[in-house]
Amino acid sequence: YVVVSGISENAPKLVQHAVILGDRVVGVGSAVGGHMWPVSSVEGVIAAVTARLPGQDVTIKFERIVNIGEWDEVQEPTKPRTLETAKKDVESLSGVVNGYKTMAATNTAAAVIPAAGSNTHEMLLARCRDVLKRYTAKEGVAVKFNKKYSLRAIVADRVLEALGDASASVDAQTLSLIMKAYNSCRRPDGAIRAFEGTVGLAADGSKEASTVAIEGKSGGRIIPASAALDQYTASSLLQALGQKKDINAIRRVLCAMDPLNDGTQSIRIAGKLAANWPVTPNTVCYNVALTGGVKSGTRKGLEMAADFFFNMAEPGCGDEDTPEKDVATYGTMISGFSLAGRSDDAFSLLLSMKQSGIKPNRLIYNSLIKCVEDEDVIELLYDMREEGIEPDLVMYNSWIRVLCDRSKWYEAKNLVVTMESRGISPDTMTYLLLMNGLIKVNKPASALTLFEAANFDPKTRPLVEHVQIYTTAIKAAADMKDYERGLELLSRMSTAGIKPNTRAMTAVMGACMSSGEHDLAIDVYKRMSQPDGFALTMLIKAYCGARHLSTAWKLISENISGTKELSPKQVMVAYNVYLKACLMEEEYDLARDSFIKFLGEPYIPSRDTYRYIVEALGYRIGEFRELNIAGKEEEQIKELKKFRFLLFVLDAVATPEIFCDGLFYASVVNLGMALGGLPKKIVTVLSRVRQGSKHIGDGAYRSRDSSTTTGDLLHDSDNMLEIPGWECLLTNYTNFKAPIGTKIVFPKLAIQTNKKSLPLVLKAEQNIMFRVQFDGNTKRRFR
Repeated sequence: YVVVSGISENAPKLVQHAVILGDRVVGVGSAVGGHMWPVSSVEGVIAAVTARLPGQDVTIKFERIVNIGEWDEVQEPTKPRTLETAKKDVESLSGVVNGYKTMAATNTAAAVIPAAGSNTHEMLLARCRDVLKRYTAKEGVAVKFNKKYSLRAIVADRVLEALGDASASVDAQTLSLIMKAYNSCRRPDGAIRAFEGTVGLAADGSKEASTVAIEGKSGGRIIPASAALDQYTASSLLQALGQKKDINAIRRVLCAMDPLNDGTQSIRIAGKLAANWPVTPNTVCYNVALTGGVKSGTRKGLEMAADFFFNMAEPGCGDEDTPEKDVATYGTMISGFSLAGRSDDAFSLLLSMKQSGIKPNRLIYNSLIKCVEDEDVIELLYDMREEGIEPDLVMYNSWIRVLCDRSKWYEAKNLVVTMESRGISPDTMTYLLLMNGLIKVNKPASALTLFEAANFDPKTRPLVEHVQIYTTAIKAAADMKDYERGLELLSRMSTAGIKPNTRAMTAVMGACMSSGEHDLAIDVYKRMSQPDGFALTMLIKAYCGARHLSTAWKLISENISGTKELSPKQVMVAYNVYLKACLMEEEYDLARDSFIKFLGEPYIPSRDTYRYIVEALGYRIGEFRELNIAGKEEEQIKELKKFRFLLFVLDAVATPEIFCDGLFYASVVNLGMALGGLPKKIVTVLSRVRQGSKHIGDGAYRSRDSSTTTGDLLHDSDNMLEIPGWECLLTNYTNFKAPIGTKIVFPKLAIQTNKKSLPLVLKAEQNIMFRVQFDGNTKRRFR
């Protein structure tokens, strides 16, 4: 080959700008015929040029060599992929990225070698695809996860950064792999961002312009190109929108791809105009859209899927504009109707499917079992055999699971008998499902009997020597409050060579706690090597049951503001148990201090919190109960302390952000009425404040905007009496008697009611306003 070693000053400007030192001359155009003849020596180039007539043009073909670094297409594919290997794989793209940037930097407006579409560009995209394929499920390598996200998404992020550094455009094949990487680990936002940044279109199918720019670390950015849009990338986009349950966006995307949408019509979906994309949907696109609608779990999503389904052509009748249905199409809709409980529609589609000449598969029959009646299971089995499909162990287990979830244990048992008669033996999953089904129907003793029977038979013993089976057996022992049996099963696990996991140890803790052996449960926790949040929650419950309240609160407070070993939900559960234990032990000061700190983090009391408070004090939430404490001074003092704590809770949650539960409010009113005397007067005022009354006695009043839980009654110069809190009103009621004309400002009261709590709230308030007493034939009504 001939290399350009210099450029003459007299050369045309096109040559001076387009050709650089190091370019190769690989061909010269023929004088006649326009053929390009290869040349390999300087003499050959000179001869081809000088042999022309004077003034005749000469066409010369140049080749530019770009250094794109070394590349190993197969890098130890049998080893597990880790974060370290991902970093190395992405860093190996630096050579081709730098080569592409170098080539793009040497080009000008007059350049004849464009960067996009060049061999270097194709090589850059090919190497990116190679890296992405190493972390796909088809690679067959163990792919480890890094914390919350999969390595596939991390690699996709780095590949986009590399393409951004190169300021390159992306083709449809590479974009499809990138979006699949995000979708495979359920990161739809990443797939949508990749689509908008590489295609330049709004991912919701609207005409709005995309504002997403995917930049690299060095300041470059990916050049959007419509060539990245095809049926594969469109189906990946629909899958991402389905994971986000964005039904309206799915409709707009399919409308934008509709061949009948020529862009002249103004089609508005959910307030946004649908765009017009240069790609038509195929059956796969429709199937992905159907899946998104069905998995949304909403009626609107299922209706959208049904609309798409009936707009598709019947098998064998489709064309380029109307895709036809296939087995996946029918399977998706049958699954959707089954989950929605629309068995008639599901079986109607099954019949239509058979009439269209499409043979149902196992997945379709697995979907039908979810909506079939219990007595029709055997008939469904016969229908499968007529279609030439013999149920396997996985299908039988799926059906047994459905029956156990319906608490139809005897039907599940009969199905096991049918399975064995067909020569299919149960496996570990079968026993696990049956034991859980027995526990669900409140037959833990039968679950243990099934376990022991299988363990006694040498043929089935290996099936039940499994950590999950033993854990379920321990749970059954816990339901029977037989902690000794639970400890025995734990010992038998070790003897059988099965290492107890955290779940099994936690089940033993539950067995000990259900039997009242809380200290023993604490000892079991200390034997755990890696306790999780649920085990720590059980430990806090054990400390509360053993009356070690200070230790329990220490663990809760550490997780509220410190170690964060517990999730917010687990913190709430642990605190509810602690608060209930404090109240049952009449440790009201501990309960008060912890409640104030709990709200200050901030946490909002749940309905379970209010229910635990009322039940710990000995009442049923929302219900009225007569108190037989007349003449019993000690009992009266005890009940008054309970009532005072309830008023404290009302004051503590009286903020603009927190509403008090309606059932808790009804419990406060009922207790005040049962106590009578001053508590009755307090709840009378309480109900008037909630109802928004304008008058109590001779003093006009209003609810103030903010509340204070401590302090004395407040007065101001406008002849106004302000009460800081309901507990303060109870303890300072004598100061409440103000002169006529004094404005009284009561504490704020924010009550949240629903369909369940509102009737009980109204009933409690009616008990205040209109209480009827019978004395012989005389009826008296009083307030």
